[in-house]
Amino acid sequence: EIAFPMLCDFDARHLSNLAYAYALAGFVPGLRDIRTCDADADKTTSNSASGSPMTLFDVLAMEAIPRLHEFNSQHLTSLIWAYATTEYFHLGLFEAVA
Repeated sequence: EIAFPMLCDFDARHLSNLAYAYALAGFVPGLRDIRTCDADADKTTSNSASGSPMTLFDVLAMEAIPRLHEFNSQHLTSLIWAYATTEYFHLGLFEAVA
C-alpha cells in the first residue's frame, strides 16, 4: 500500500504489467488505506460490480482510465486480460475501453 502514491508515476506499461503479474498469481489484493493520485476520487468504495471494498484492481483502473490514450495494443490487452483472468469486473474501465 505504500507504493500506491507512486502509481501516478507509472506509465501504461507499468500499470498493465502490475495487473498482469497479479492475475498470473491469481490474486486481487484488497486495500485498507488508499492513497491515489486523484485527490477527488472516492477512496472507500469499489467500482466493481459487486460493490465490495476497494482492491488494487480498482486503483489500477482509476489510474488507467484517464490515460487509456497512452496504452498501446499490448498494454491494453494485458490490462484487460488481467481483469478477465481474475474475473474482476470494473464497469468504468470496461466502458472506457469499449
